[in-house]
Amino acid sequence: MFVILVATLAVFAPVYNFDFTSWDDYDTVARNPLLNPPTIRSLNAFWTRPHGDLYIPVTYTVWAGVAAMPSTTEPATPTSLPRLRPQAFHIVNVVFHAAAAV
Repeated sequence: MFVILVATLAVFAPVYNFDFTSWDDYDTVARNPLLNPPTIRSLNAFWTRPHGDLYIPVTYTVWAGVAAMPSTTEPATPTSLPRLRPQAFHIVNVVFHAAAAV
């Protein structure tokens, strides 16, 4: 079990330095107005209807928790809105992959 945990963490550790991907990260997390910032209303939306074509309320609840952490958001500037940082989302994702592997 320990070997599986260490191997999973070692394989996925480099993602900490990655940005959001263009596959689905922008739609589901980075540019999702329900997560930036997360609210009680957005949590209700995740539990009552699909976002995009995905009904994954537990996942979106976890992402909302990550998005709510102060260190997860870059502050707004006069010319831009606050931006979610990918590192915290990637770390949580790696932890869940490692737990699933074990």
